[in-house]
Amino acid sequence: MTTKEYYWKNREKVREYNRKWYAENQEEERRKSRKYKKENGEVRRRWQKANRDKCVVISWSGNHKEEIYKLKGGKCEECGSKENLHMHHLEYIKSFDVLKLLCRPCHINTHVKLRTYEKPLTSPT
Repeated sequence: MTTKEYYWKNREKVREYNRKWYAENQEEERRKSRKYKKENGEVRRRWQKANRDKCVVISWSGNHKEEIYKLKGGKCEECGSKENLHMHHLEYIKSFDVLKLLCRPCHINTHVKLRTYEKPLTSPT
């Protein structure tokens, strides 16, 4: 059984394990994140400088998060999940019309499709 097949067959078990693991290791993960940001700050600053328009729109959507969630129904527009929601920008402009509310797996699949122009990862069932 592949990792992907195992995940789809046992996704609630895997999610519960991940939640528990993160709760137990939260401080260590935060420490690693702070260290990474400190060591890679220049890379981030260069990206922000080169992508100023994206930064402005991402900030704008973060400031309107509650409105967007309410407008989009508070669930993933692909699968209907209400957990771990992300905003996907179809275009980088300040408009609610170009945002999709997606759960993390659907958001990743969307980017996989955009990068590879292939069929997205789906449940093997």
